[in-house]
Amino acid sequence: MYNLDLNFGHGLRGAAANDDDKSDPRLADSDYESDSDASDVGDYSPWANMDRRLLQRIMAYLPRQSDRRAFCLVSREWALAGESSLWAYPEFSTPKQLTSFLRVVSDRPSVYGPHIRGIRFTLA
Repeated sequence: MYNLDLNFGHGLRGAAANDDDKSDPRLADSDYESDSDASDVGDYSPWANMDRRLLQRIMAYLPRQSDRRAFCLVSREWALAGESSLWAYPEFSTPKQLTSFLRVVSDRPSVYGPHIRGIRFTLA
């Protein structure tokens, strides 16, 4: 197994995300839709309205990329709280995953670029 970590410091665009903006117009509801009803508590649940700093602390303990992605699918508030962590160090194990990632980032570099701190490749 081979591992390669690339670090970019302050993101691909060098800007910091604004965690205080709760009405972030960059995010469409469709960006965070889930295929599963089990993980979706909806924006009207008390779980959806937890303090953003607390949500960010919780997100920091999630070890796998798939866990961080599921966290962001809970609600719009959870997505906003977890966005920086989700995109900070994306992980790839196949060229297809990397190609998909590059397509998404190149379509909206000002949205995702500031969050990316590095890229993790794991090739078996």
